Amino acid sequence: MHKTANSICFLTYNYRKMQSQDMQNAVERLMLKNRRFFDSYTYTVPSSEHYPFQWLWDSCFHAIILSHIDTTLAREEIRSLLARPLANGLVPHIIYWKKGYETLKWGREYEGDVLTKAWGTDGVSSITQPPLIASALWELHTRAPDIGFLHELYPRIRDHYLCLLTERNFSAHGLMGIINPDESGEDNSPRFDSLQGLPSRHSPKQNLHRRIDRVREHAKCGFDVQNCTRLHFWIEDVSFNAISLRALEALSLIANEIGEKQDSDVFSLCAQQIRTSMQLYMKSGYRYYSLQGETQERIIVDTWGLFMPLYAGLLHKEEATLLVERHLLNSKQFFTNFPIPSVSCTEKSFTGDDLWRGPTWIAINWFVYKGLKLYGFNDVAETIRQKTIRLLTQSGFREYYDAHTGEGHGAHNFTWGGLVLDMN
Repeated sequence: MHKTANSICFLTYNYRKMQSQDMQNAVERLMLKNRRFFDSYTYTVPSSEHYPFQWLWDSCFHAIILSHIDTTLAREEIRSLLARPLANGLVPHIIYWKKGYETLKWGREYEGDVLTKAWGTDGVSSITQPPLIASALWELHTRAPDIGFLHELYPRIRDHYLCLLTERNFSAHGLMGIINPDESGEDNSPRFDSLQGLPSRHSPKQNLHRRIDRVREHAKCGFDVQNCTRLHFWIEDVSFNAISLRALEALSLIANEIGEKQDSDVFSLCAQQIRTSMQLYMKSGYRYYSLQGETQERIIVDTWGLFMPLYAGLLHKEEATLLVERHLLNSKQFFTNFPIPSVSCTEKSFTGDDLWRGPTWIAINWFVYKGLKLYGFNDVAETIRQKTIRLLTQSGFREYYDAHTGEGHGAHNFTWGGLVLDMN
């Protein structure tokens, strides 16, 4: 009996090892397929058919994925991302690299039209995305230390975060604001409906047109954030600030690593200020909600951002337990057949196939997985990892998935699925 049990365990171990290697090979093939070159730069597109450019937080995800495959390529991903900062130091959310983008069927209305008529910049956008850069760089450095690379990139990374800390701190209590829904990375999330004057149910085209309006409004005043934002769009987003908090902590470690002790102390203090302000202004019981406008009104919409305080380590263990047990593991809200939906199933705005209004995204699972591990919810984290693998095995590397059936939607050969390599 004992011998049989050992044999079963051995076979199970070998199966899991083989399954893991198969996934590693699939991710490597995908990253190779989506690799692009321009002059001396190497970068990865999220999907060649729908997203043929370089995006900020996508490249951060790519660097993290590549750190498990080829650390040299991971460094090149970050280097290319930082190649075209705006005049104020901000890293733009899109670098177009090659001409011809305005003729793309997918990009003509937004990425093409806005670029040529409204961005006011050459070959890049004028807004940003969640600032994962420092976190991605630090994770890469811990896996493959390279002090010289830190020294090389530090000035541009520092300038990016200094710009956010100064230009995006409207309320003077340390929280960072976004000036367009696209800056959250979750373009059409229902968190932004109210401020855009949209009902819970509306078409993707309606949402797109409102976001284009935001760009054009800012273009009219030259993207003068301080004077434009209060008139049009201002949100202090939980997810954006949670990512910023963790990134500033990483930036502090990077600065310390290269001997910039004063900078290290400053960025550590900035991270602590965001932590304190999130707890003071965004917290309601054990839940955190984004704030909108000068009135700092809480946006009471249950999206996956509800779990980002886990990622940022903002909760006491008792609060984290309530959040996980009452919401994450609640089958009526977020614990679907294929979690984690981007919006609670109980929200009026929930849909099964509309971008950030219900479907499951692998990046969501990655963020929540990291938060669960931080708080010691290892069994729940493993469940999320296994269900993520099931999604990829069943439906392939898709942009997003139906949270109930696991059916893939959006772009094919979408790179975010590779984050499963970092869920270990």
